[in-house]
Amino acid sequence: VCRIEGSGEQFYRIDFTVEGEDLYAYRREEAMVTPAPDVTIYDAAGNPVKLSDFVGKPVVLNVWATWCGFCVQELPYFHDAYLEYGDQIEFLIVNLNESVETSEQFFGDNGYSFPVYVNSAQELESAFEISGIPVTLFIDSNGNILRHSEGMLHEEEFQYYFNWLRAEIDA
Repeated sequence: VCRIEGSGEQFYRIDFTVEGEDLYAYRREEAMVTPAPDVTIYDAAGNPVKLSDFVGKPVVLNVWATWCGFCVQELPYFHDAYLEYGDQIEFLIVNLNESVETSEQFFGDNGYSFPVYVNSAQELESAFEISGIPVTLFIDSNGNILRHSEGMLHEEEFQYYFNWLRAEIDA
């Protein structure tokens, strides 16, 4: 058992092997969490969607753009997780400053089935202090930010933080 600390959060990671596969279990202990700001984004039809609409369900919020190379590189593992857990964990893949049409075209061309969300009101930049993308937030079902990650997440890093949300739905 090793203790992992970061951003005021205390987590325990337990490594174990079953039939030759390395598995991990995470348990949050006495975590100091930060409530997520209740920002508004917009769906493909132009309807406002508030982050608070998803309280009761864990959320992965990713801010990206088609012109951002690092954003594009990390989307495949977000999509793989969405295909497997999209009914239990909400995936808000939000285009920072491009149109719905641009996002839909990109998702279609690349075989992604995420719902399209855009940052039409430009709230995300100030609410989450975004100075560059990609930015990913892992938010628990109570609306608290467990991890705010700036820059590209490598697959192992994504899986590590995503497992925090998985542990919540598996509990």
